[in-house]
Amino acid sequence: MISIVMGALLCVAPEDPATLASVDTVKQEFEAAQAAFFEKYSQTPEGEREALLRTERPSPDDYVDQMLDIADEHEGEAAERDALIWVIQNSRSAETRNRSINILADGHAADAAIEPVLYAMPFYPDPTSMRFIRTVLDENSHPNVKGIATYTLAKMTWQTEPDEARTLIDRVADEFADVDYRGKSLGETVERDLFEIENLAIGKVAPDIAGEDIDGVEFNLSDYRGKVVVLDFWGDW
Repeated sequence: MISIVMGALLCVAPEDPATLASVDTVKQEFEAAQAAFFEKYSQTPEGEREALLRTERPSPDDYVDQMLDIADEHEGEAAERDALIWVIQNSRSAETRNRSINILADGHAADAAIEPVLYAMPFYPDPTSMRFIRTVLDENSHPNVKGIATYTLAKMTWQTEPDEARTLIDRVADEFADVDYRGKSLGETVERDLFEIENLAIGKVAPDIAGEDIDGVEFNLSDYRGKVVVLDFWGDW
């Protein structure tokens, strides 16, 4: 879990170290604080770790104001863009995040370097994020960015606008299948998603499942067709 938390807080490396030294400095300060904390955490008895997480774990919000100051000082520049991306990826304040998204949409929607922030948008399916994605699609000509933005908008509209989402998925498959997305191609990714849409959506017939009950008796899910069935999937790591 700790590795997941640390990974989620990583941000984009600045493109130009000379121009973005201030962004890099703040980022390094936060990462150093994280590293020191997790070193202490690893040496803390298990019974005391929860309290340590609550009281001493570095908060990215302690660094947000510095990043916003950098953005203000470098309006329209790459430093503004990268500072805002860090804030969007790390801030726990919806107000701060949305303000940063709006600035990024108005000033940097056409930049190739905004690609990493697109991955965060499905976690915030609100009008601000939707406007940002649509602005990127209108203004950005970089294939990777456009492909990921198209797929991101599809994910964000699956529940509310299924017809639009399906059109977007088909577009991804036709135009952006070779674009890398988290280590896989978008073509592979949407193939999996299309299977879910066509076979696993609410209202579809559930695929058959074979297994054993708690008494070791073999059964098939189809044995219970026509009855109300609760499936509880769980795991322990």
